[in-house]
Amino acid sequence: MTLVVLATGCSKRPPPDFAPDPGLLARIRDIEITTGVARACPGQVIPTSYVAVLDDGSRIPFSRTYDQDRPPALHVVFLERLSEQARAQADGDWVTDPDPVLSLVSGFRLEVALRHKPEVRAEKTVPPAYDCVPHTFAFTGATGETGAGGTDGPDIT
Repeated sequence: MTLVVLATGCSKRPPPDFAPDPGLLARIRDIEITTGVARACPGQVIPTSYVAVLDDGSRIPFSRTYDQDRPPALHVVFLERLSEQARAQADGDWVTDPDPVLSLVSGFRLEVALRHKPEVRAEKTVPPAYDCVPHTFAFTGATGETGAGGTDGPDIT
């Protein structure tokens, strides 16, 4: 039993009933998304932070950790995060899809909305970088009959 209490006390995730203050929620007008990289490779983590912009222009960051003795005013669990090219992580970051074709046309498009006020939304697109993608290719021709040479491989342009 003591072990369960310790695990809960040290948890960085908020409790399931943790919700934003309704007064603060009413004042949020916008969300700003900042990524820690200018470009991202397929399969890479995109470090990301979020800031709520209030009606008076002040800004409050969304916390990535939780302290039950001093709960944050805003936490990343208050955000609904969606992307077709990346997977949202619990800490607020994103992991890009390893398939380079998914980001080819539109980059890595990240979308967020407040869970308790879905009309407050933001999006950011991180351009892809492909210099980190392995470029090793192997081409072989068909094997020949026993004792004979094989055929040429495909033409490469």
